[in-house]
Amino acid sequence: MRIHLVVVTGQAMANLLPLLHNPPDVIACLTTKEMAAKQQALHKLIQSSDALSQCTVLDFAGLPSSNVQKIQEFGLECKASLEQQYPNASFDFDTTGGTKLMVLALATVFNDSDCRQLYLNSDINQLEYILPLNQPPAYVAGLLDSSAYLKATGHSRRRAQSDQPDWLDQLQHCKALSFALATQLNKEPDLTAQLIGQLNKLAADVARLPEANYPEQQLFSMHSAFKPLLAQMQQCGLLHWQADNAKSIRFASHSALLYLHGGWLEQYFYLVCQQLGLADCHAGVEITNDQNHKANIRNELDGLVCHNNRLLLVECKTARLGKDSLKDSQIIYKLDSIASQVGGQYCSRVLLSALPVNHQTQDQHKVFVRENALARDIHVVEGAELLQLKDKLAQWQQKGVWPNTGAQAR
Repeated sequence: MRIHLVVVTGQAMANLLPLLHNPPDVIACLTTKEMAAKQQALHKLIQSSDALSQCTVLDFAGLPSSNVQKIQEFGLECKASLEQQYPNASFDFDTTGGTKLMVLALATVFNDSDCRQLYLNSDINQLEYILPLNQPPAYVAGLLDSSAYLKATGHSRRRAQSDQPDWLDQLQHCKALSFALATQLNKEPDLTAQLIGQLNKLAADVARLPEANYPEQQLFSMHSAFKPLLAQMQQCGLLHWQADNAKSIRFASHSALLYLHGGWLEQYFYLVCQQLGLADCHAGVEITNDQNHKANIRNELDGLVCHNNRLLLVECKTARLGKDSLKDSQIIYKLDSIASQVGGQYCSRVLLSALPVNHQTQDQHKVFVRENALARDIHVVEGAELLQLKDKLAQWQQKGVWPNTGAQAR
C-alpha cells in the first residue's frame, strides 16, 4: 500500500506527472483554501485518467499557507489519519507543489524511513528523489498525450480536420504538391508568392458560392514558373486548367478551394510532423474550455503537437501580413492568448507564413510583423524558411524548446 501526498498547486501538470509515473494506491491532496477549485479540477483530471482512475483520492482541506508550526500540525494530523486508515502504508511526499514554506514545514513531518520525498524537475522531465539519499532520478517524458495535456490546463480537443477521412485522403493525394509549394517558395520566392497571392484572392472571391456555381476566373498575371505548379494542381483534381489557356482557372470543388486558399500549408506542417514520427499531431483543431461549459468558448488552431509532455501550437497563414496592422495584431494576439490559456508553461508557439512577414509597403512604410510576434514569444517560419521546418521541428522534438529560445520552453 502506497500513499502519494501532493500539495495542490495552480499548475495541475506538476501534480499529475509524478502520479502518472508511478500510480499509487491512495492520493492524498493537501489543499489550501485558495486552491479549493484547483483541487476539484485535479480530482476530475485523476478520474479521467485511465492510469489513475482506480486510485482512492482523499482531500485534506485547510492546509495553512503561513505559520510553520500550524503547517506542521496540519501535516501531523494528516499523517495520523492516513496511518490509522492504512496502517501498513508507505508514503511518497511530492515536494513540487505549494510554497517553499509549506514544503519545508511538511518535509519535517514526512521524513521517516517509510517516507520518500520527491521533486519534479519539469524543465528536464526528471523526477528527483530527496529521500532516500542516493536514489537515482527517474525520467518522466512521454506520460502526457495531447488530450491529457489539454485536460491538465482545463481544456478539451473537440474535433480536428485531421480526424476526417476526406481530409486525410486529400493529404496523401496532394502530398507532392504541398512539398512542391514549399520548395518553390525557397527556389522562386517572389514568383511563387505571386501565384499564392492570386489563388488566395480568387478563392476568396468565390468562397461563398455553391461549388457547382464556381465560375471560370482569370489569373491577374502569368509567368512560365507558374505552369508546373498549376499543372500539379490540375493533376490533383484541384483546378480545371489547361496550359494553352494558362490564365484561366476554375476551382474543382469546395475542398479544393480550401486547400488552395491556405489549407496546403496546414497539410505541409502535418506531413512534416509525420516524417518525424510525431504521432500526436493534429490540424484544424477546435478546443473548448472545460471550466466554463455554459459559455461554450471555442478556439481554433491550425496545428497542435504534443511530444514528451510538451505542446506546440501553430498558426498557418498564406495571405500577406502587413497590409492591415489590426488584423496582424489579432493573429498574433489570438495565438498568444490561446497558448497562454491552453499551453501553460511548456508550450511553444509558432506562426507559419507562406509569404515573408516583414516587408516594405508601396508608400515605403516598413512592416515588422516578425518582431511583434517575437515580443510575444511567437516564433516565425516564413517563405523560403519553410524548407527548414523539418529541422526546427526535430530540434523541438529532441529538446522540448523551439530553436534559439533559450531555457524557456516557448
